[in-house]
Amino acid sequence: MPRTFNITTTASDILKADAKGHAEAVFTVTNTTARPVRGMGRAVALESTKKEWLQISGESDRDFSAGGTQQYVVTFDAPVATAAPSGPSAPAAADKYSFRLDVASARNPDEDFTEGPPVRVELPVVKPAPPPKPFPKWILIPIAAVVLIGIVVGLYFVFRKTNVSVPNVVGMTLEQAKSTLSEAKLTPVEQEVQITQSAPPGQVIAQDPKPDSSPVPKSTEVKLTIEGEIPPVEVPDVTKRLIDDAKQRLAEKGLDIVEKSTDVTPDLQPNQVASQDPAAGTKVHLPATVTLTVAVQRQIEVPNVVFKPLAVAVNELKAAGLNPVQKDPELASAEIAPGNVKRQNPEAKTKVPPGSTIELVLAAQPTEVPRVVGLRIAQAQVALQQQGLDLGIVSGTVNQNNATLVIINSQDPREGSRVARGARVNVSVPSACPFRICNPIDTVDIGIIKKLNPEIRQPLIQRRAIP
Repeated sequence: MPRTFNITTTASDILKADAKGHAEAVFTVTNTTARPVRGMGRAVALESTKKEWLQISGESDRDFSAGGTQQYVVTFDAPVATAAPSGPSAPAAADKYSFRLDVASARNPDEDFTEGPPVRVELPVVKPAPPPKPFPKWILIPIAAVVLIGIVVGLYFVFRKTNVSVPNVVGMTLEQAKSTLSEAKLTPVEQEVQITQSAPPGQVIAQDPKPDSSPVPKSTEVKLTIEGEIPPVEVPDVTKRLIDDAKQRLAEKGLDIVEKSTDVTPDLQPNQVASQDPAAGTKVHLPATVTLTVAVQRQIEVPNVVFKPLAVAVNELKAAGLNPVQKDPELASAEIAPGNVKRQNPEAKTKVPPGSTIELVLAAQPTEVPRVVGLRIAQAQVALQQQGLDLGIVSGTVNQNNATLVIINSQDPREGSRVARGARVNVSVPSACPFRICNPIDTVDIGIIKKLNPEIRQPLIQRRAIP
């Protein structure tokens, strides 16, 4: 069976991987069909290539439009050997490795898939780095001396003053933090208030010095940052306002909105706010939500009347408060009886306002188109009317002089076609009046004129003054 995809690549020559074993190949994938499809791309390792070396950049499963093209980039990353490889876990040797891109149809991946052209990658051999020079051990002696001096100096200051550890007061209330710091012989200081919404109001959210710092002298100030409280917001009155205006006013206050609906009443117009909760003037703490009940035009779900007789369909639609309108019938499949509803517009379950028009197209009584080629126009009219059809457009040269004599030379629909009763059949006559066929109106037989269709006969009668 024909394949859905065609795959090409610009990597026709051997790709040279960089020093880290990385290379990329671009594949162009084309949907060869006239319909949109979803393709599933897969990078396939060949020969000694390992699957974990390959990866597709971006989404591997993609949607293709009819005749559309997508580009897949397949990356190749292999560990590079720095010397002759040995052992089971050795890196990739300097060699050529192969892979390709396969794309399958998501609808039928087991049978409808395309294999892309193979791509070969050559890995370089990276020379091993020279061994590091040995660390000079003599330098440890002055380092040790400096460290020892630092320890001695630190001990001197530790024992010179009496220091205390800083307790952790983050997460405590301000009063608890003050009490804890005072017991530790430290001085609590309320430095600032911040609103982060990450802790309850009044709770300590930061301190300086931090609890993991070195011991500090007694009476050291510990600066505290306290979580502040967001001031409450007064809910504005948005009743009787249009919903867009109401939303804007509430959003300016930082309030969230939830919408509910109710039917339109005489004192409300569509999209007007009927009520709100919380009520206007209520003070709330953010984040808070205001529920708006909005007046909307009542919607009716269109019932499904397809396949039903016209009378039944009309009754159901009228009972639902809708206005059924019958359109020209159409031919339908054998499962729909003539006179039953073939299709409806809008479709079933569509929601529309009360009184909306629902168009009904009935299944037509089929009839067969007769042959009218070779007949005159009046004869064609009779033949068509016998089959329940009407004469449509007459193309060519037709006038009062030749209307009874000109011969039809083509018809549409053609003879034997099955169409709906009441349909029109278009015909054509010669575009110029043949010499021996078109006679002046004065030579036309009166008996022939009287047999013509009234639409053709009346002008001729007036011209000839036929009683």
